[in-house]
Amino acid sequence: MRDAILFYCQHVLGMGHLVRSMALARALAARFRVVFLNGGRVPRGLPRPVGVEFVDLPPLGFDAMERLVSRDSRWPLERAQRERRETILRTFHRVQPRAVVVELFPFGRKRFADELLPLFDEARAARAHRPLLLSSLRDILTTGHRDQVGHDERACTLANRYLDAILVHADPHFARLEDSFRPEQDLRVPV
Repeated sequence: MRDAILFYCQHVLGMGHLVRSMALARALAARFRVVFLNGGRVPRGLPRPVGVEFVDLPPLGFDAMERLVSRDSRWPLERAQRERRETILRTFHRVQPRAVVVELFPFGRKRFADELLPLFDEARAARAHRPLLLSSLRDILTTGHRDQVGHDERACTLANRYLDAILVHADPHFARLEDSFRPEQDLRVPV
């Protein structure tokens, strides 16, 4: 039996995060059992990678005012959030992954911390086979937050507390993490 990877992706605006995460899952599926936690709607016509098990969470997104909303009328927001947390943890225990890969968090998607931090805590508490916790990042992070320093500090604190490594999908000659991420404290996680 192949080692498992649990891959979490929450796309909210556009499809870039989803397409990139699905490409990574497809490549990983050549060597690992990949279970993909999908937090948004997959557009019609976008094929799901062969050999990747999908677990569709109740879809969430942002409205025009950037408020978190349920994208499925059958799931009021609070119920959808509770179901997502429970499904994520249930899937983690069922799969018993060797690695958990989370797209963007804690460098983004902070509104999803209520479902991701319990996953991180469960992974850290695993006794027999503690999985690696990895954050998967695109080449350049979004900057210009109202409190960019606070944002970077919060992300750095969470990364240092939980992550085993950060995967940056970029040519370091083009873009490096420190080009768009500048916390005051040291990032101690391998990049």
